Amino acid sequence: LVLLGAAAVTFVVLGLREGTSDDVVAQTADPAIWAFFGAGAIAICAMILPGISGSFILVMLGMYGPVLGAVTDRDVVSLGVFLVGAVIGLALFSQALHWALNRHYDTVMAVLIGLMLGSMRVLWPWPDGVDSTAIGAPEGT
Repeated sequence: LVLLGAAAVTFVVLGLREGTSDDVVAQTADPAIWAFFGAGAIAICAMILPGISGSFILVMLGMYGPVLGAVTDRDVVSLGVFLVGAVIGLALFSQALHWALNRHYDTVMAVLIGLMLGSMRVLWPWPDGVDSTAIGAPEGT
């Protein structure tokens, strides 16, 4: 039941695609510095879990554009704050995941498998073919 619930939630969330990718990337115009910290802490959690993309989480938070802009502009302060958030998020979330696996192994594994199964929506069966930009393939090579 937990596996099906996690798969269903992931399946639905990955199906949310309103607007163009440019609209989504430009959601947060000028975020506060603490937003970079929070985005780093949350995005790294997604990178630990299977079936969830850290950059997708940044898009959902409206921080993908600002983080990408900080990389492009070589904004050391924003990137440093993002990195500190990622390190702290990694330390805290890995400990929480370790604790959860030790105490509720079957439930946690069911959720993780559900995340992977739910993410199949965007991976398979590739309705537009493997050259589709919908799966991240570059346009015209």
